[in-house]
Amino acid sequence: MRTHIITTLILGLLISNSPLQASRLYEPIHGESVIQFDIKHLAQGVISGRFRASEIQLRGNPLSDPNAQVTCTINVNSLDTKNRSRDRHLKSNDFFDLSRYPVITFNSDTIVPSTSGYIAKGHLGIKGNRLPLSIPFQVQKNSATHLHITAQVPINRFEAGITTYRRLIQPTANIQLLLVLREAPATQ
Repeated sequence: MRTHIITTLILGLLISNSPLQASRLYEPIHGESVIQFDIKHLAQGVISGRFRASEIQLRGNPLSDPNAQVTCTINVNSLDTKNRSRDRHLKSNDFFDLSRYPVITFNSDTIVPSTSGYIAKGHLGIKGNRLPLSIPFQVQKNSATHLHITAQVPINRFEAGITTYRRLIQPTANIQLLLVLREAPATQ
């Protein structure tokens, strides 16, 4: 009997610390999380905007789970630069080509510690292209169930297949993520 109890305790410890353990799922609090961008236009200065609709899931807390993973899907139709005419143009086939490519995706392969936080290494899916992308980010635990994540990453629009107006618009778009994530309720 005693051997059975010890074996059960050891197995329980091994399973609770294994990658097979169900990781906590974190999702953004809408209205408190934002994905925004800016890019320099030679005639109009810096153009800033945001994507108002995205689905982000962080499986596992990078602070304590070495197997944490992130997935993100951005609805291109939610692009907003506070200029409807410009937004329509950006959604056209000159830029994002919304009718053929309605979403932008990012899926991490790994999340690794860095000197200033963490790096999510994975792939960006944009306009039919799959590009390797590493996103450096910082994470703070705000409470037992909330994480605050900040990230900034440059993306070369030419590599992403957005090649219109090469001389008028700079090649690098700066993407900022300001996310407040809440632990999702456990599903049974």
